Amino acid sequence: MKTIRNLTVLSVAFLFLFALDILAQDTKLDNDFYKKLEGTIGNDSVEIDMLRFGHNIEGHFYYRNKEEKGIVYGRISDNGTILLDEQEGIDKKTGEPLIVGTFDGEFSNSTTFKGTWRSSDGETSKKFLFEEKYFEGVSKFNIVRQEKKYGKQADILLLYAKMDESGKHKKAAKKINKYIGNHILNYAHPKSNRSKFDDHHDFLQDFIKRYKEMESTYKGSARNLPLWENEHRLILDYNNHNVVVFEFVEVIFEGGAYPESTINYVNFNLETGDKFALSDILVHGYEAKLNELGEKLFRETYGFKEIKSFAEEGINFKDDKFSLNDNFSISKGGLLFRFNENEIAPHFLGSFEIFIPYSQILDIIKKNSPLNTIVKNHY
Repeated sequence: MKTIRNLTVLSVAFLFLFALDILAQDTKLDNDFYKKLEGTIGNDSVEIDMLRFGHNIEGHFYYRNKEEKGIVYGRISDNGTILLDEQEGIDKKTGEPLIVGTFDGEFSNSTTFKGTWRSSDGETSKKFLFEEKYFEGVSKFNIVRQEKKYGKQADILLLYAKMDESGKHKKAAKKINKYIGNHILNYAHPKSNRSKFDDHHDFLQDFIKRYKEMESTYKGSARNLPLWENEHRLILDYNNHNVVVFEFVEVIFEGGAYPESTINYVNFNLETGDKFALSDILVHGYEAKLNELGEKLFRETYGFKEIKSFAEEGINFKDDKFSLNDNFSISKGGLLFRFNENEIAPHFLGSFEIFIPYSQILDIIKKNSPLNTIVKNHY
C-alpha cells in the first residue's frame, strides 16, 4: 500500500509539472511580434495594435466612439511583466508628450493581455483585458529584424512589418510587401551615394563600409572615434476596415550635432494593395476646408493662436500661408498630419503633428471610400 501511495504522489507531481510546462509553452511570446488586440479598460472598449521589439513594446490604441489616437510604449521584463505609458497628444502648456496613464500587466497566455490601468495622477485605476483577434478587414503581420554592429562605435537596425501572404488578401499582400521591400532597400539613403541595394545584407554592409571609410581618414584619437547609429523601421500604425497604414521611422546619426529624425506615413487599401492619396478619400476641392481646420488646430496646439505672421516665429510656409502637407495617417478617430524636423522650422523647434477629428470633416469625406466605412463604424 505504501508503494502504491508513493507512486500516486509521484504521478500527481509529474502531472503538475507537466501542466506547468504546457502553461509555460502557452505563455511563451516571440521576441518580436505584432498583435491585434481588442478588449476593455474598465467599461471602455479599446483596440490596440501592439508591436514588440525585444524588451521594447509600442503601439497605437483607439477608444471606441472617442476621437483620440493614443500611443503606448514601454518595456517587457524577462519574467513577462509589462509596463506601458499611455500618451494622448501633446501637453499644450509644455509642448511635451501628454502621459495620461500606465498599463501594468502581462500576457496570461500567448493571446491574452490583462492587468491594471492607472491614471497618471494616481486617482483612478481600472482593470483591463485584451484578446488577440483578427476580424474582417484586418491582416496578420510578421516582424522582420536585421541588424549589424561594428565594434562599439557603429550600429544599424532594420526593422519592419511584413504582411502575411497566406490570408484572404493574397494579391494585395504581395503588392504591399513588394512596396515594403522597395521602400526599405531601394530609396535614397541621405548619407549614402547609393539608391538601390540587393538585399538586407547589402544595405547593412553599406553602413559599415562607410563607417570604415570615415575611420580610415579620422585624425583624432582612436579612443574618441565618433559613434554612428542608424535605425530604419517600417511599422504598423493602423490595421482595420481594409485600411493598413505604415509608419516609416528613420533615426540617423553619422556625426554632427544631433540625429536626423523623420516619420513618414503611407496608407494602403487592403482590398487592392494600392496606396491612398488624400484625393482618394476626400471630395474634390477639399483643400480649403482641410487647411482652414489644420491651421486652427496648429495654432491652438503649438501656442500660435495670436500671432499674425508664422515667419516671424521661425515657421516657414510658402507666402507665409499655412498649408498641410501630404504626410498623413488614416486612423480611427481622425486624420493625423506630420511636419518633420527641418521641414517648416529649424531643428530646435522640433516636429509638428496635427490631428483633425472626422466629426469636423464629415462633409468632405467621399461616400464610397474606405474612410467613410471607418467613420460609420466609429460613431
